[in-house]
Amino acid sequence: MRAIPLLSGFGAAVRERRLARALTQAQVAEAAGIAVETVSRIEGGRLASLSLVLASRVAMTVGSTLQALLAGVPAPEPARSLRVEERRIVGLLHSVDEAQLGRVRRGLQSLLAVQDSRRPPVRARRKR
Repeated sequence: MRAIPLLSGFGAAVRERRLARALTQAQVAEAAGIAVETVSRIEGGRLASLSLVLASRVAMTVGSTLQALLAGVPAPEPARSLRVEERRIVGLLHSVDEAQLGRVRRGLQSLLAVQDSRRPPVRARRKR
């Protein structure tokens, strides 16, 4: 999983605030109604995504707000968060007008749908 700077920064801020209040991960987990492993993954920036509701609950549990915990986290630069091929595609789209952009999107969706239909079906594993 590729690290997401926003989630890593938020997790570090949560950990810092939790330690400042002398709370354990278990105490935060219980108060927020989540698993200890989830708190660990939040603090380590190892979640693929984090809902605003959950992030807000965790922030409140450590005696802070979502806004305060995110205040020191730098916003990612959009171009840097994209992979190389994604940046190339975006670069090609800069010269495309609105009408063409819709056609490009629909064409891409069709292309991806055709690719998915050519994949062999996933077979169920036999129990032994």
